[in-house]
Amino acid sequence: MSSSSGIACSCDAIPGEKSKGKWKLGENGTRLRKRDDRSRELEDRSGGGEAGGISRGVDGVSWCQYRESSDWGEYTEAQLENLVLESIKVTIETGVRKLVAMGYSTEEATDAIVTSGNYVRFSATIEIAEGHLKKGGGGGGRKKVPAGEFTVEEFERLALAKMIGAVRSDRPSLSRPDALWCLLVSDLDVVAAIKDLESIDNALSSSSSYPASPHLSSTPQRPTCDFSSDDEDELDMNEELRTECLSACTELSLALTADPKYLKLKPVTSESDIPRGIDVVNRLFESLDSKSKAIKELEEKVTDLDRQLEERTEWARAKVLQAAQRLSKDINELKKLRAEREEAFRASESNTKKYLELESSFQKLTSQLDQAKVGFQKVEAVNAELRAELEATKLSASESFESSVKASKQERKLLKTAQNWEKQRAKLQEELSTERRKLSKLQEQMAQTKEIQHQAEDRSRQDKKAKDEALFRLEAEKLAREKAEAAAKQRVERIQRKSEADLRAHRDEIHKLEQEVCKLKFGASELSLLDLSEQDAMPMAWGVRRDRECVMCLCEEISVVFLPCAHQVVCVKCNDLHERKGMAECPSCRTRIQQRVRVYNGAN
Repeated sequence: MSSSSGIACSCDAIPGEKSKGKWKLGENGTRLRKRDDRSRELEDRSGGGEAGGISRGVDGVSWCQYRESSDWGEYTEAQLENLVLESIKVTIETGVRKLVAMGYSTEEATDAIVTSGNYVRFSATIEIAEGHLKKGGGGGGRKKVPAGEFTVEEFERLALAKMIGAVRSDRPSLSRPDALWCLLVSDLDVVAAIKDLESIDNALSSSSSYPASPHLSSTPQRPTCDFSSDDEDELDMNEELRTECLSACTELSLALTADPKYLKLKPVTSESDIPRGIDVVNRLFESLDSKSKAIKELEEKVTDLDRQLEERTEWARAKVLQAAQRLSKDINELKKLRAEREEAFRASESNTKKYLELESSFQKLTSQLDQAKVGFQKVEAVNAELRAELEATKLSASESFESSVKASKQERKLLKTAQNWEKQRAKLQEELSTERRKLSKLQEQMAQTKEIQHQAEDRSRQDKKAKDEALFRLEAEKLAREKAEAAAKQRVERIQRKSEADLRAHRDEIHKLEQEVCKLKFGASELSLLDLSEQDAMPMAWGVRRDRECVMCLCEEISVVFLPCAHQVVCVKCNDLHERKGMAECPSCRTRIQQRVRVYNGAN
């Protein structure tokens, strides 16, 4: 039987056993003979027989009686039917695995085998199903059975019934167990089973017993000693053959003495005159003794092989139990690994959510930083306007030297504009400080986001083995974000450097303007000294002398002394304003003020 049928397993599956090709093991441990000596003798007489054929009969015995006399006679009809069904099931499973390995699904492979079943030659079902699937389910004109009409078990029963019907349609007198036996030994091939039955009938009709000797026609027929039977039958028939041979020799001697031809012979006087029949009997006994010794040796070998078979069967069972235990352990480990994989997947999802939240917060901070940049640009525009106004004041100051009257008026205007510039400069400094504080806060938030981002990156590295593709995308996003951060840092640094340079330039320009104002003041004082007599004689229009007026408001009398420089250049109101704005330097000499002293004159 074929190895794909799954009915028997060869002994060479056990380690240390050589393949003998004579015995196989059934499902219940019964020894099944592949091909016995009698079947080989009958095949030689009938010209060989078909490839993969069944076991043949013996001389003078029908093939049904031979099945009963062989090892297959121990099986009942139900056992034979179970063996055939198991063979069909294993063949279907093998075909499904083969088709699944070719890229088809299990349902498609099962439906193809069910719809393309070849009940005449069941082993060709796999090739037919493969062709059926390659043609896209066309089936080559075969009538297609609906896939859900019956199950695989019903298909097995249907295939068994159709194969038995095909065998019995050719041989109506064949019983159902005999048909099952024919299907088993013909490897589920109906055509081969029918050919084997025909070859058995031809062999049985052509076989006959040995012809009797013409000299012994009056004696009873000698029993035929067929030594081509199997070894177990010869062991049972050994003693019977000895008895029958002895009786045949006795009858032979009696017949020879009773025949009138042999009564005229001389009496036997020496050993050379012993009849040839006695020599034949002696040679027969010698051959029987040698045969019996060989049979006993074979019987001992068979018992030894049975013992080895039992030991190796126990070994195989122990190995199966070990494999089952390992499989249970592997299943538990697989469950644990699946649980760990699910936990890792949940952790990666939470990390992804946190990363998205961090990214949204980073985008918000980026938008705030852009707004701060816009405000800083506005401040730069205001500074540009102030520069333009400062240039205009420079031009007006140069023109004021042409006339003394215009110079005094322009001086007041310049002082007022200088005060306004100081106020605006203070406001700009406050705005710049607030912008710097905002920028520092944004940088701190950016650093925090970077730390959180590094933590998220560390967590994502831990989950790298389970989420390779996701991490690859995160790395790409990370690189893009780092580039954006680097570009943002560079822009912020450029803006800071530019703002600091502009601030230093503004301070230098303001310092230059203050020096020019001082020069203008000193020029005006020189003009006033030239016209001192006129100024002493004529009081000023606003009631305060020129040398006693405040340098900030130009309308009130000076009344505060700055220490340690001892300059008296501002009034009380301007001193309070000067102190509230945080100015700690003398307007005249730029010395740091340590103390402010109010002076009361006679008018006050």
